Amino acid sequence: MKKYFFLLMFLFVATFSILAQVKEGYNNPYWTEIVTSQPEGYVVDANGDVEISSAEGLAWLISVVNGLNGCVADNFEGRKVELMSDVDLSGADWIPIGDIFSDSTLAFKGLFDGKGHTIRNLFIHDNTYTKHYLGLFGYLFHAEVRGLSLYKGRVIGGSCCGGIAGWSDNGSLVDNCVVNLKAGADFYLGGVVGHNRNSTVRNCCYINDVLGGWDFYSGGIAGWNEANGQDAVIENCYYDSKIEASLNTEYNGGIVGLNEVSDNGGIAMVRNCYAELHGLYKVEGGILGRNLGGVVSYCYYRDEYDGYDVPVIGSGDENYLDCSVFFCRDNNEVILNEPVSIGGYQTDHLLEALNLWRSIQNPIIMFNEWCEGENLPLFCDQFIGTEERVAQLSEITLFPNPTTEIVRIKGIAVTEVQVYNILGQLVKTVRNVNEINLSTLPEGIYLLRIMSTNGYLYTEKVTKYKD
Repeated sequence: MKKYFFLLMFLFVATFSILAQVKEGYNNPYWTEIVTSQPEGYVVDANGDVEISSAEGLAWLISVVNGLNGCVADNFEGRKVELMSDVDLSGADWIPIGDIFSDSTLAFKGLFDGKGHTIRNLFIHDNTYTKHYLGLFGYLFHAEVRGLSLYKGRVIGGSCCGGIAGWSDNGSLVDNCVVNLKAGADFYLGGVVGHNRNSTVRNCCYINDVLGGWDFYSGGIAGWNEANGQDAVIENCYYDSKIEASLNTEYNGGIVGLNEVSDNGGIAMVRNCYAELHGLYKVEGGILGRNLGGVVSYCYYRDEYDGYDVPVIGSGDENYLDCSVFFCRDNNEVILNEPVSIGGYQTDHLLEALNLWRSIQNPIIMFNEWCEGENLPLFCDQFIGTEERVAQLSEITLFPNPTTEIVRIKGIAVTEVQVYNILGQLVKTVRNVNEINLSTLPEGIYLLRIMSTNGYLYTEKVTKYKD
């Protein structure tokens, strides 16, 4: 009787959670309904390259690529888009750039360079779970997205959903991106990319508190990694989160849901990645949910969570799997169960193993270096998407807050402070001082992006009001 009671309680909590997610952020207007003409934050140069410096400017990119609001669809092939400041997308819902679900001809084929900036509060919520290929980008085709962080927000849909892209195809590259938002889908859900076909995801991570896969094939980095005539690669990535699943969920993996080589050949590979899962339910594999002809090398995971024993994969081929189990000692050392040999060196430390693999790659500069984190290794130059974690490393205080004009920073030595308004526009910059004068700015809420002399980045909010 107790067993059925707990089952009913689980179904109740899961249903309540999903309904709560549907309600939050639901019924908002779309950004394409708010921004109906080219704004000031969208600047085109003589070569057709674009610089974006506001939320409105980023929203206008949807219309340009998708052919909305009087635009002729432009896929940006051979050209680039650069994000010049952090932006906040709260207040309206997002339509994917390259909305292939609405029009099969739409794709983004250029370079999108985030330049280390953060997009906050990206909301895509298909409460019917019938829309597919959802993410900041819907469809990448021989494209590149790099140097970008997604912080807070939600991507919820039917299948092939991911924070950066729903579908990345034909030699595309997603590089050096951090995803820290909630994501959920029925099929092929990835923290970074939903479906990675014949493409590469490199130097990326998913670090939100939950990834919600409700039916088949969810992975911390990619839901489906498919080689179909070309290689499909997930490399130098990590996942540090919880996979939340329903009772009928299958083939969830810490890094990839389905790692598959299709009939046309190529190699589906996952290498130099680690996965740390928390409070798991229905996770079949520490690295892969299912493997069909794919290869895994130099990957690491924890094989026991909350009393569950987890294998490296849930099902499928086991011929080309090279994985190790790690555990954390009381002194926060992350140790492998057995030493690994890489490039002629042997180690039983996770951090050393990750960096040894990097050291033998050519060119080495393509791969982020790993450093010791609060618990597990992080990328040394992970300057994006980690505001909450980094801020815990120091006692930083803003006072007075709220303020009428002057706000002071206590606890760190400051090299630079950038002040952003609620639209994500940079409105003020000061250097080498621990106080900022906001007297010339309108009243409202501002985000301070603070760089300390020791290289850490902090973000804090301050409210300016009239005296």
